[in-house]
Amino acid sequence: MTEVLTNDRPKRRRPWALYVLAAVCAAPAVAAWIVYSVPGLLPEARGNRGTLVQPALSLPASIDGEVFEGKWSMVTWAGESCAEPCRARVFDMQQVRLALAEHRDRTGRFVLAPEGAQQALEIDESWPGTRVLDPGPAAFRELQASLARAGAAPVEGSVYLVDPMGELMMAYGPEQPAEDFLADLEKLFQASKNWIDGVNDGNR
Repeated sequence: MTEVLTNDRPKRRRPWALYVLAAVCAAPAVAAWIVYSVPGLLPEARGNRGTLVQPALSLPASIDGEVFEGKWSMVTWAGESCAEPCRARVFDMQQVRLALAEHRDRTGRFVLAPEGAQQALEIDESWPGTRVLDPGPAAFRELQASLARAGAAPVEGSVYLVDPMGELMMAYGPEQPAEDFLADLEKLFQASKNWIDGVNDGNR
């Protein structure tokens, strides 16, 4: 009788596919941040119209970071009452999102308001899709001080870009036109697309 030997041990699955998937998911935020952080990667000056916040700032832990996941977000500073400069910026952010066309669903809009800014709370009804963030008085003051130290001191009508990981990384003064953060967002989305295309081409 011939004895047949078999190997009943389960085959180990190679995890490389999971690594590739994780890299592709993280690519947009990483690629855009690299493009803006390392001037040598661009043929000329970076050309971004906002002020790069270095190092990027994490928003207070009292703000649910999940609201930013997977999106590039515009955040305007409400001041104490979200008066006309703040409300004009809410309209600007709405128009910028519409102008981004295919990327509009990957763009968030927020108002950072201190406790008691009642007018800011009305924004949800006036402009659906814009959310009000209230980190609490202490965290609000701490973030204000951190932005001032980074050279991006907030005043009513300031706008900030927050990356999909919840890091505040670019600032715009209240005097800057909405076209400035529209142009930068378009570059960020294009950088993300180019990075993903390159990853996909390398895996073919």
